[in-house]
Amino acid sequence: MDKQDYTTSPPIDPNTPGAPIVNTTSGGHVEGDDINVPFVAILITTCAILLVILVLGLEAWFFHQDNAERTAKSVPQGAPGSPLGILLEEQTAELHTPGPNPRLSTKEATVHRIDINSAIDDTVTRYNTLNTPAAPR
Repeated sequence: MDKQDYTTSPPIDPNTPGAPIVNTTSGGHVEGDDINVPFVAILITTCAILLVILVLGLEAWFFHQDNAERTAKSVPQGAPGSPLGILLEEQTAELHTPGPNPRLSTKEATVHRIDINSAIDDTVTRYNTLNTPAAPR
């Protein structure tokens, strides 16, 4: 089989019988690899605009989330309504009000809670009575 050199083959005469039909009118596709330049330019421009919109949208969303996180973290500790504030209110109420101890089971319900000031006074009194020096004999 002979190797054919396609670069030097003669052009096909469209008038010969069996020749491929080629549309040679103006605006027709003479070759299959023609590029529609206006369409490609519009496509690239559209993609670039969508990319800019996407980047700006993501940046705005990121800064919004960052600002929301900073705002949430800047609430003073123990502020009313914050989780720590609610916990502090519950603990303060438990320290300063006497009553039954809700942490004990029903068998130990006879043990009652006293307020913190009474507990401090009782501890000081007990400590002072234990540490008083004995009278000399």
